[in-house]
Amino acid sequence: ILFWLMGTFLLVVGLWSKTEKGNLMDFNSMAVDPATVLLVVGALMFWIGFFGWVGALRENVKFLMVFGVSLVILFLAEAAVGIIAFIMKEKVKEVVQEHMYDSIKAYRD
Repeated sequence: ILFWLMGTFLLVVGLWSKTEKGNLMDFNSMAVDPATVLLVVGALMFWIGFFGWVGALRENVKFLMVFGVSLVILFLAEAAVGIIAFIMKEKVKEVVQEHMYDSIKAYRD
């Protein structure tokens, strides 16, 4: 249930930040919009948590299999991104600094 509740929370925060952003569209110079990331991650967590919750509640093996496979896929994807970021450490640092400086400049204007 905690996974499902956190997904719901992220989904709500993503929707709120997307609607409140309004006149700050110039601040959207980052590679990926944080509000969109919150929406996608929140929706993904909500559905995965839903499958786990309903699967456990109803003892539905198919839902529990979807839940387990989804968690394994997320773990493998997270590990892959971490390994790639570690291997390309300097490039990641350079890109993050560049986007942060651009975002600060856009925010001050």
